[in-house]
Amino acid sequence: MPRSSNAPRIRGVFLWTLLLLGLLPAQLQADLRGKLPSQIDEASGLTRSIQHEGLYWTHNDNINLPASNRSGPPILFAVQADGRLAGQITLANTRKRDWEAITHAYWNGKPVLLVGDIGDNRETHPDYRILLVEEPAQLHPSATVPVLGQIRFRYPDRSYDAEAMVYDREADRILIMTKRRKKPMLYELPLEPTGDRIIEAVPVAELEGFKPRDPVTWLLNPLIGPFAHQPTGMDISPDQREMAILTYSTVYRFSREEGEPWGHALKRRPRSISLPRLDQWEGIAYAADGRSLIVVREGKGENILVLPLRD
Repeated sequence: MPRSSNAPRIRGVFLWTLLLLGLLPAQLQADLRGKLPSQIDEASGLTRSIQHEGLYWTHNDNINLPASNRSGPPILFAVQADGRLAGQITLANTRKRDWEAITHAYWNGKPVLLVGDIGDNRETHPDYRILLVEEPAQLHPSATVPVLGQIRFRYPDRSYDAEAMVYDREADRILIMTKRRKKPMLYELPLEPTGDRIIEAVPVAELEGFKPRDPVTWLLNPLIGPFAHQPTGMDISPDQREMAILTYSTVYRFSREEGEPWGHALKRRPRSISLPRLDQWEGIAYAADGRSLIVVREGKGENILVLPLRD
């Protein structure tokens, strides 16, 4: 009998053995775990602050209903790595459709936050937008700030749901990765507001997808694979040499050579970190020193982790 015909049976035996022995809980021990404030219960993006050392910006999804187009308040929250709230800003004269990502950059000499209104659970929106907001030099319990501009865009072939976005400083481009394709697509956009003009995102690379890297997730892959390995967040290290891509079960770390585009580097075999459990991990950011990753998830309870990078 061919070897492959026994694989599902062997995998099933191992899986049930692990279940019976209680070996499926957390596969990793983070150096720090914490809880975000109660008003952040749908954390869907994360980026480190440019101006405030040790702080990170996050935001909620639209509202607490899947596949909803109803709007929630357009608020960004500044938090510490243990989840404590340091300040918040409300974006003036804008509405929120489906915020799924946030990153940071310098634009016209100003430190800005780029808010990705790029989610589309039904994959039916005609276009998407990225909001540019100047990061405040002083934090307050509650402040209102204007939107400096927006980048409106569409994809060249169809509508996509996306939750992973980052600014590539070396290329001066915003990178977006689609979520629901079996082979995720990487697109890029210029960091330049378009007003109401809609531009097309430029395709960079088609990726092979994210495979389970640890034994437990591999065993569970027939059941959870399509869900667990969708990209939900991404960030580039402060030295621009590494990219971390977040899924619901794993963080994948890709390295690149100096001057190498990410479209090439992301086709290499990555290193990986297994997350404590399969969950809605949706925001990721490198610490300013590049020695750890901070990850947040939707939902209440223990929803922020600091993952040390030991290699």
